[in-house]
Amino acid sequence: MLIEPQTQALTSGSGATALAAWPIETRMRALTMSLAGTFSGTVTFQGSLDGGQTYSAIGMTIPAGTIATTTTAAGLFTLINPGLSNLRANMTTYSSGSCNVSLAFAT
Repeated sequence: MLIEPQTQALTSGSGATALAAWPIETRMRALTMSLAGTFSGTVTFQGSLDGGQTYSAIGMTIPAGTIATTTTAAGLFTLINPGLSNLRANMTTYSSGSCNVSLAFAT
């Protein structure tokens, strides 16, 4: 199942265009985030437990099978939801390009 909006674009390193964010529910147990595009920058994975008021870096499984809180490359990233209320991809450094981010889940 896909979460709406299906795709959000990261096109800068600050403000609204640096964030792709979704409210999520505890029933969304297995989450997959897709980052696609050609970009030069760092995307930080962040989660919130308080309805999106505060965010902290979270570890997501990267394609190599290890856990990371950031990425500089496109790919599929997975997370078993530990009870988060919100999830986002934050372009914390940006040089060029764009990154389209989408999120899907399984119950």
